[in-house]
Amino acid sequence: MFRDLVGRSPDCQHKFTLDLHSIVTQTRKHDEQMILSAADDDAIITPKPLAPSGFVFHESRCGSTLVANALVASNPPSHRVYSESTPPINVLNACKHVGSSHCDENKQVHLFRDVIYMMSRSNDGRENKTFFKIQSAGTKSISVFRKAFPSIPWVFVYRDPVQVMMSHLDAGNGGWQQTGGVRGGGGVPKNANCLRSKKSPTEDMYDLVEKFAGGGRKMKDLTLMEHCALHLASICESAISEQSKSSTGVMINYVDLISILISDVFPNHFKIPLNHIDEQRIKDISTKYSKARTNVKKEEWHEDSDKKRSEGKS
Repeated sequence: MFRDLVGRSPDCQHKFTLDLHSIVTQTRKHDEQMILSAADDDAIITPKPLAPSGFVFHESRCGSTLVANALVASNPPSHRVYSESTPPINVLNACKHVGSSHCDENKQVHLFRDVIYMMSRSNDGRENKTFFKIQSAGTKSISVFRKAFPSIPWVFVYRDPVQVMMSHLDAGNGGWQQTGGVRGGGGVPKNANCLRSKKSPTEDMYDLVEKFAGGGRKMKDLTLMEHCALHLASICESAISEQSKSSTGVMINYVDLISILISDVFPNHFKIPLNHIDEQRIKDISTKYSKARTNVKKEEWHEDSDKKRSEGKS
């Protein structure tokens, strides 16, 4: 995960502010000059700009980190993969801080291109592809990404909603708030990610409540569990809407995820050539817990769909 990279980079504690537009303008000019020079004498360009090769959006708790790990495993020397890095999501969420009516989407799209450009430059001659896994909240801004990179392939990873809910409501996520109906009268973890939007619901969430809640119920009438479901529904609805208008987006179900990546998504959608050795590396990485931060050999992954489905019925 990107936060691990930041945590292990001691110089990240020394923060400073620079004008990004000026930096990107000068960087693009420098890269263009280097490309022209290299064309004359066959020199190797370092650093070199890499066009993004694909984006991964997701519902959350659905195997998206496994997709990111598989992208790395498919060709470790050649693939740079950012997993939920901060800069792209900050741009995608920028208009939320100023209000959509005061946000210039064209500037937002241009800024997104600039950020991706800077993050995709490489001084490693072996690297030739760059992929980005975006935070689940970024799914609501796929439209911005599509305007910035209309020809770049993207995927949306999803899972059985009951299984996703059970993962969010796992007791390990923090203290519990009583709501009734969860695991025989339990509650919802205070720190559940699906409740982050409760204080500031988005416009589309209000629309979903009006459409599906019934009985004249309003946002304030929802239980914590219902709000968690609403949050996840709003993410999926955004992805469905964008995919219906896109020729570059593909939906991926968690079921048989690795098999789908190997047989279809990687070779046909992301244009990643795979041989038997590449496929085996992907299969090997899929047996490890994708978010393990200790020795991965000690944290093997186990399929838990049946367990989560059972918990959802209790």
